[in-house]
Amino acid sequence: MRSHHWREGNLATGSKCVKCRKNCGNTESFSGMRCEWCQLTAHPACYRSINTDCDYGALTDIILHTDCTLLPRFYTIVEHALGTDKSNRIKKKNKEGKSAWLEEKPEDSEWVQQRSPPVSGSQQSSVEGEPTVEPVTPDGQGSQTRQLVRIRVYDGSQDLKRGTSPTTVLVTKDADTNQILDASLKAFHICDDIRNYYLVDAEEAEKVSSEKFERKIDSPQINKDKPGFVVRCVNQDSRKGSMRVYSGMTKVTIPFKTVRVNVYLTVNDVIHMGLTKFGLSEEDPTRYQLAEMTMICGRISERVLDASESPLAILQEKRTRSIREAQLTRFYLQEKTAMDVPVTVFVGNMPLSLNLRKYESILQDLLGPDFKLNFKKLDPIYPQFGSVFVEFENSQLATEAMYILRESHVEDKTLITLLLPQIQTELLPPNNVPLLVFVNVRSGGCQGLDLITQFRRLLNTNQVFDLDNGGPIPGLYTFRKVPKYRILVCGGDGTVGWVLSCLDDVGQESVCVSPPIAVLPLGTGNDLSRVLRWGGGWSEGDDVYKILKATDKSEETQLDRWTIIFQQDEKQLQIEADRKALANPRSGSLTNEDIPNVLVMNNYFGIGIDADISLGFHLKREEKPEKFNSRLHNKGVYFRLGMKKMYKQSSCKDLHRDIILEVDHNIINMPAIEGLIILNIGSWGSGADLWGTDKDDKFRKPSHGDSYLEVVGVNGVVHMGQIQSGLRSGIRIAQGCNVRITMKCELPVQIDGEPWTQSPGQVIVTRSALQATMLKKRKCNIKRRNTEPSVAYPGDESPVSDSESSNEAPAPPIQQQFQGLTTQVYMGKD
Repeated sequence: MRSHHWREGNLATGSKCVKCRKNCGNTESFSGMRCEWCQLTAHPACYRSINTDCDYGALTDIILHTDCTLLPRFYTIVEHALGTDKSNRIKKKNKEGKSAWLEEKPEDSEWVQQRSPPVSGSQQSSVEGEPTVEPVTPDGQGSQTRQLVRIRVYDGSQDLKRGTSPTTVLVTKDADTNQILDASLKAFHICDDIRNYYLVDAEEAEKVSSEKFERKIDSPQINKDKPGFVVRCVNQDSRKGSMRVYSGMTKVTIPFKTVRVNVYLTVNDVIHMGLTKFGLSEEDPTRYQLAEMTMICGRISERVLDASESPLAILQEKRTRSIREAQLTRFYLQEKTAMDVPVTVFVGNMPLSLNLRKYESILQDLLGPDFKLNFKKLDPIYPQFGSVFVEFENSQLATEAMYILRESHVEDKTLITLLLPQIQTELLPPNNVPLLVFVNVRSGGCQGLDLITQFRRLLNTNQVFDLDNGGPIPGLYTFRKVPKYRILVCGGDGTVGWVLSCLDDVGQESVCVSPPIAVLPLGTGNDLSRVLRWGGGWSEGDDVYKILKATDKSEETQLDRWTIIFQQDEKQLQIEADRKALANPRSGSLTNEDIPNVLVMNNYFGIGIDADISLGFHLKREEKPEKFNSRLHNKGVYFRLGMKKMYKQSSCKDLHRDIILEVDHNIINMPAIEGLIILNIGSWGSGADLWGTDKDDKFRKPSHGDSYLEVVGVNGVVHMGQIQSGLRSGIRIAQGCNVRITMKCELPVQIDGEPWTQSPGQVIVTRSALQATMLKKRKCNIKRRNTEPSVAYPGDESPVSDSESSNEAPAPPIQQQFQGLTTQVYMGKD
């Protein structure tokens, strides 16, 4: 069963309740309910009577359905197991003064039922028991003030016995019992009717020997000298009650059933009744067990109940000890063999380029002799990324190993561990093409933290991966058996190249070898996303739900990928070999120096002035990475570097004399240039059209899937500024399938914005055998009245006519063409 994913508050003004068809939108207050998946809206009083089944609405084809995901029973909270815990970042936000209140969730939707605490940050500094003046504005009346006081409340007998600090709540000085109970339940994050609870004087509760002799408080007297109140759960009948039995079986789609219990029933009787209510009356009860799961201090404690235990006694004991613990306890009916389901653990940040035995030896040493290392297999391994996957026999062993390895270090690097879910591909609907989302929280303006939270609300948590936790490998491994899926990469052009490189290795072992990829631009340049019509940069005001719908409706296109081989000059290799031999006479001759360096290009390759500016930006970012947390700041650094190059003679001034260019085995006579760029896509330097739109019979129309490269030259920083302004284009030099460049001296180079200094030698650019399948955003028009002509979207999202190339980058806006040349500099990519 797929239940609605309800969230409260901040609905649009025109929202209609699906039940009563009346307006339920309100931008002034935190009210109304909305399903994050199917986008149904309803009043708080109406949503409970709506059918609980959710069809996911417009996201039904891209969401990974929850009943298709098999999660191991974690012995920890899910956020720690899946690497989605962002508690440190939340604390940082709190220090900055931003609100980080927990959000309310519908009953039975999560382990923790949370509500917003009633105390604001400014009120928390008040002294306990002292009155606090706070303005209160009743409806229809003027502003007035009430005295607010803090009182201490205890969670059952557990807080009293262990002597822990009580919870403080803020109430008015004349608050009655219901108001104190409401504030206390909010502080304990319990969503329940206050009539199921009552208050007891804490001093009296410590003196009496049993809960039966406690006196309920009807008219509380708030006094700072009193120790506080104890919140108890109402026990209407000590001889009978009810409990929820949750399904721990994959063949049952019903989440839970309510079972009536009394003092005579045992766990064995509850198993019989539970199987009957779940429609499994023909099953053998001896094959099943009832497990009690409780969340304590962030970890899941599981205990299999004995067949002769009394469930009613267990419930009453938990309610007396702690109402919070009673809320965080569930009883699961599960098969006894379910404990032995294998669990896969991802281990990242391992040393690179080791074999299977060495990785196994490292893990054995880290886990120690006391840990029984009985993992089933250590396969597959990806030594080029330092990543391994270990399959353990059950969840308990996997959880213990995960915590040990998470605190371990290898070569001064902390290991990354994740417990991975299993996708049951046989249960996927026929038309379901799930979307695998990768978010790089460090790209561009560091917007990924807010973005990944929104994606996890709208989609299944198991299809959204943070690239900070192990990179793309864990997500690609999880989806390796899915026959057809799509990928959404949230980051810059470098992030897209990272995912493509991992897909080259993991994809060959997957059922879907080349899944199509969409791009949500978070980087600085975002040239590839511009060509694919996804825009030049995502802002916090953009609707993520619309982005997901656009991804579902996007069209596939092919992206050529090119292999670049760097071969150093033989004289240079000999000089380096002699220097190494002098430093270490026992070493061999050239070792790995004679092996060419092979890289992959997706966007463009540059030599000269543009690579020199990119290298300067890269060095500054490596020096102080904490300052490069904004897309605007990054472009400002590019501007300053470009201005310095204008007034300082560049080392690439005579680039045409320092290199020899061959295109399709023909030597090309080059004009006087300072920079040479080889283009695969029609956007360069944050959206500039370097090739230009002028028609030329000598060259064919460029495209990112035509197996051709465009070779363009630039004269300097001023020329690059004119290209950014749209006043000029680059110098068209050649077009071909194979490019060879002979470098006579050391020069700065860059591939897709990643710069370095390359020694003299040869650079060979040839088409790669692997072609990437990308997702291109469909053209759209603004809906206008019939009396007006249709108007296209400006910028990157504008539709182009059939006569225009669908692969060309859009022309710069008119206002950009008249900006001063001194304010235009080359903008690199992230």
